[in-house]
Amino acid sequence: MKILTVRGVAIHVHYLFCLLAAVFGICGQMMEVIIIFLCVIFHELCHITTAVWLGYRVTRLELLPFGGAAMIDGLASSGWREIMMILAGPIGSALGGAVCYWGLKESGEVVRLALETNMMLFLWNLLPAYPLDGGRILRILLGYMMTQKEAVKRTVRISHVVAAVLLFYAIYALIADGEVLVSMMILAGMIIRLSGAEGANRSFLPFYAMAGKRRIFLEKGYALTKWYTVDSKMRAGAVVELFQPQTYAMVRIVTSSGEEYGILSETAIWQGLERHQLTESIEKCCERKE
Repeated sequence: MKILTVRGVAIHVHYLFCLLAAVFGICGQMMEVIIIFLCVIFHELCHITTAVWLGYRVTRLELLPFGGAAMIDGLASSGWREIMMILAGPIGSALGGAVCYWGLKESGEVVRLALETNMMLFLWNLLPAYPLDGGRILRILLGYMMTQKEAVKRTVRISHVVAAVLLFYAIYALIADGEVLVSMMILAGMIIRLSGAEGANRSFLPFYAMAGKRRIFLEKGYALTKWYTVDSKMRAGAVVELFQPQTYAMVRIVTSSGEEYGILSETAIWQGLERHQLTESIEKCCERKE
């Protein structure tokens, strides 16, 4: 559900966030809803600010119960730059919690709620489960050890295991202590629902990588193209790190003796990474799929 647009960024609220708000509202805890909303916005602003600083363009933000999902042009498993952007959210929440803790002695219930919410966002987002920040980082790191498709599949499996553990604990707490852990149940449901969707969508990884640049091309009628000349033994992951968010890349591959091995477009490299790992040499992407 779209609520507003700020400087070209469309802000949406996911139905799971609305469900969490409704549960707290029914329980007479609207103050908690407001605090969660503000802390999630701050968490996502840390992500967005870092993305803009790195040169990316943010077009959409969807608020989830324990974070959010931003649509960023040209960003698709781009390694350490993406990890920097992802870590900005938990770091921001941790700093926000530290500020609240510092002012807790002289403040009341609102500051205590903000402290608990920021620490919750910090800790929950470190879990290795998509769409949490920890799950996104796990997917990137796995991409250096296997193909991108395999990395996504492995991340989805791990995410489902984490969700099962959370559900088991919530059920145990209900039976043993009579405590209803609504937030944990919603978090587990969010992980199962959205990690499954990510597993299906990531079959089209090259199209995700190029979606933002295609949008720029359609808006302007042209696209700036940057050429790179790289050694045939250079890691594919290192080549991907060269790509810039606002320009299309063409890569000329040469051998150590200076002979031309082949020419690959940015799209062709992303498609090649469906079959090869980021740690393999870029020359592998020149090989035809049998």
